[in-house]
This record gives sequence, C-alpha cells and structure tokens, in this order.
Amino acid sequence: MKKITTALLAGLTALSMTSFAQAQDAGKTFNGAYAGAEVGYNSYEFADNFREDAVYYGAFAGYRVQMDNDLVLGLEGRFGDSSATTDLGISGAEFVAGRQLGVDATIGYALGAEKNVLAYALVGYSNQKITGKLAGVEESSNGDGIRFGLGAEYAVTETISLRATGAYADYKGSANDIQLNAGVLYRF
Repeated sequence: MKKITTALLAGLTALSMTSFAQAQDAGKTFNGAYAGAEVGYNSYEFADNFREDAVYYGAFAGYRVQMDNDLVLGLEGRFGDSSATTDLGISGAEFVAGRQLGVDATIGYALGAEKNVLAYALVGYSNQKITGKLAGVEESSNGDGIRFGLGAEYAVTETISLRATGAYADYKGSANDIQLNAGVLYRF
C-alpha cells in the first residue's frame, strides 16, 4: 500500500508541476521540444561541373527557449536523404548524394499579435554521404561542412506548426547543397 501511495503522490506532483510549467509558458508558442518531417527541392553540386536537382526528405527534432522579449533560441538535429544522382557521361559512372545529418543552432523572433509566427536564422554542422560508382565498383565518403539558412514557421494550433526553410551547405569545396524545404512539426 505504501508503494502505491508513494507512486500516486509522485504522479500527482509531476502532473501539477507540468500544469504549472505550462501556465508559466502561456503565450510562448515556440517554447519547448518539437519533432517533425520535411520535404523539398535540393540542388547538389559535386566537384565543379556536376549539378543535380533532386527531392530531399527528412526528419528533425529539437528544443527551443522563447524569452520574455520573444527572442527564440534553439538547437535542432536532422536526418534526411536525397534522390540526387548525377550521371558522369561514362557508362556506369555516377555520383549519388545519400543520407544527410547534422545539427543546427537557431535564433529567431516570434511575430504577430498572437506571437504565432517565427522568423529564424540557422547555422550548423552538416554531414553528407556521397557515393561514386564506376564499372560496378562503389566508393563512399562522408563530407563535413557548414550549413546556414533562413526560415519561417506558422503555428496553426498550440501544438502543430508549418514551416519553410531555405539552407545552403558547403562541404569544404568538394560539394555543396541548396535546399528549399516545407515541413510540419509537433510541439510537445
């Protein structure tokens, strides 16, 4: 009986703390944890002369803190893939842009009368898997680079948002990637 009472008290305490935290954050639409999915256009450039327009798709998750002055600071992790494949003009020779992962720091500002629009900038680390294929032989490498961009998010409800992001990633001169993505996210 003592274990049940202790568990019940712990649960009620946690529930009341959650309600208190939510009441404290009232009006801070973009505060807290979130996760979502995105899809969009990307343009990869391999070496100097090989460019491919493709579809990007991925998932992301992060955490943001909305200050009293409506400044929003965040950290976001992402994982995605691409349909980019560039034919090198030689039978069986191609570059393939594979999975992409990274982490971005974001800074933004909540706008509008209801503070339900977020304009933000991002900068972060990006890692891209690139595979070269020639005569049935494949060789893959990972390119590390810096990514930066701009975005906007609209809170449709208290927990659901739509967003658009434009970003550029430079993989130390060996490749670069331009993305224009649209996504949906859920705030916890």
